[in-house]
Formats: sequence, C-alpha cells, structure tokens
Amino acid sequence: MKKIKFVLFLCAFLMLFIIMPNNIFALSPDVSAQDAVQSNADLFDDIADMFAPKQKYEDLGTVILGGIPIGLSLENDGIEVMGFSEIITENGAKCPASESGLTIGDKIIKINGKKVSRVSDLSKYTNSKTGELTVTYLRNGQEYETFITPQCDVLSGNYKLGLWAKDVSNGVGTLTFVKDGKYFASLGHPITTKNGEIVEITGGSVYECTILGINKGVKGDAGELKGAFLNTKEIGKIYKNNKFGVYGQLSAYPEVFDSKNTIEVANIAEVKPGKAQIYSTILGETPKYYDIEIVKVTNQTQKDDKGLVIKVTDTELLEKAGGIVQGMSGSPIIQNGKIVGAVTHVFINDPTRGFGMFAQWMLTE
Repeated sequence: MKKIKFVLFLCAFLMLFIIMPNNIFALSPDVSAQDAVQSNADLFDDIADMFAPKQKYEDLGTVILGGIPIGLSLENDGIEVMGFSEIITENGAKCPASESGLTIGDKIIKINGKKVSRVSDLSKYTNSKTGELTVTYLRNGQEYETFITPQCDVLSGNYKLGLWAKDVSNGVGTLTFVKDGKYFASLGHPITTKNGEIVEITGGSVYECTILGINKGVKGDAGELKGAFLNTKEIGKIYKNNKFGVYGQLSAYPEVFDSKNTIEVANIAEVKPGKAQIYSTILGETPKYYDIEIVKVTNQTQKDDKGLVIKVTDTELLEKAGGIVQGMSGSPIIQNGKIVGAVTHVFINDPTRGFGMFAQWMLTE
C-alpha cells in the first residue's frame, strides 16, 4: 500500500511540473492574480486529497435554517480610534491625540492605568484633569503607552483630546442556523478591525434587521447589502466572535423567522461538486433560494475555513447583486436537502464566485 501511495505521489509531483508553466507563469491578461492563486491552491488540494484520510460519517442532527438578515452589535474592552479633529485653543489649532503618536485603528484600553470600555469614559478623564494623561493602547496586537495633555477648546470651554472613537462594532450579517431552538451561528467569518484583526469581545446584542438595497458587485468591488436595524429591542446575546463566525443565543425569534424550517446537517464526506442553492435575503426580511454550483470541495480533516468554492448561477441574483456581496456572509448552502455550509467570502475579481465553510465545523462552535 505504501508503494502504491509513493507511486501516486511521484506521478502527481511530476504532473505539477509539467503543467506549472501554464498554470502559474503564463497568465493571460484577463486572468486575475486571485484566480491564479486559487487555481494553484486547487492543484495542491487535489494532490493532498489523494492522501488525506476520508471523513467518517456521523449523525449531526438537525438545525433550524437561517437565511435572514440580523443586526450585530459587538461589545469589547477598549475603544477604537476612528479619526482626529483639531481643537481651537488660545494658542491656535491643536490635536493632542494625533500629536501623541496615536493612529487610526489603535485601540485605547487604559487611561492612567484604569480600563476604558466606553467612549463616554474619555470625557470623565479629560474634563476632570487638565494635566498629562497616560494612555495605554494596542496596535497590531502589541501594547504601547503614550502621553496626552488635553487642551481647552475656547468655543465650548471643555478640555478635549481631538479624538474620534467608537466602543462597539455594528454590522449586518446573515443568520446561518439555530441549534436546539436558541443557539445561533452566523457569518462564517469573524468581524475584524480595520487592520484585519479579530475583534475581541466581552459580549454583544442581536437585533432584527431589514435589507434596504444593494450595491451591485463588479470586478474589483465586492458590493454590499444595505441594511438597517428595525428597532432597538434586542432579540439575543452574542458570546463569541472567532475565525468561524459570530455565535450567541436568541431570546426571541425575528418576526419573519420560520422556526419549523428544520434541516439536517451534512457531513463533509457528503458534500460534492455540483448543483446547490444558497438561502439568502437581498431585499426586505424574507429569504429566498438562489441557484449556485459547488465547484470545489476540500477534504478537510481538521476544522478550517474556506472548504468550499462556489459559483452563483441564478439569473435573478446575478442581475440584482452581481453574485455574492458583503452582507450575504452566513447565507446557508443547501445540497440534496441538507445544509452543507455557509457563504463566507467573495472573490474580489469575480463576484460570481466565493468561498464557503462547512456547516459541520460551524456546528461545533
């Protein structure tokens, strides 16, 4: 058996060098770099799949199908720097925060050694103290310290830092499924900072949401769904934001949610290239089925994202959205009557195609 595997590996290795000039180096002008990277990744995945152990079948049970938009509001320790503004002082215009070395995307976690979790905490320090403040912040995961002296704004008489910040991350995503009547999974990817870092949360809230319109995706621009929270009454709590999505527990169902729409969860071994559908909402609050094709299935034996490559074939979705757009992340992927995964990413240079992750992995979060 080992000899057979070695011979297969040797053949695959030789084949790689035979086709490499066409696949890697001879890119035509209309082939994107992303397409080339994906093509090469597919080739290596095919070779790896020849030797990877096959998934064992297990009963993963059923979930309630999502597909509806939800509003997500994350809470986290610290406040994120969003911008700067000048303060009119007796000595001219100044911006103490910017002059201290802070940059957009930094996360302020302490002032004078005390934790900061809300933007309102800033005024507590700046209005009560005109001396120098010790500010501790995070940048690219590293902790730093700087010093800022608030300046008096002659227009209002208040001391300010010249800083714009936010303490929560709000956004619109798609509910993937609900397990055991209350635990939900969504997005299939994390909510991140402007620097691409996963937002570390202390909690968060879920709200009903509606989709108001679409910015159609085109080559080079992913497009997006334009959504809005329907009200300020939360319907659930968020407890996890990680590589595989945003997770939490619902305290109430959205009005349009069909709690009787249960579906089996497919094992990875059951997922095959071929026809499938996504269940998503691109206008209002009611989801619809849209035709797609699963063009690539990676034989993952350990939990990871991007296990699927999909292509939108539905004429209505192509006409209205151009394919996959931001906000559709988390839309369930259905094949042979089972939920097999969720939409996670769009190919920037081809919005008709994107990645998905296996529902089996999302289920274990």
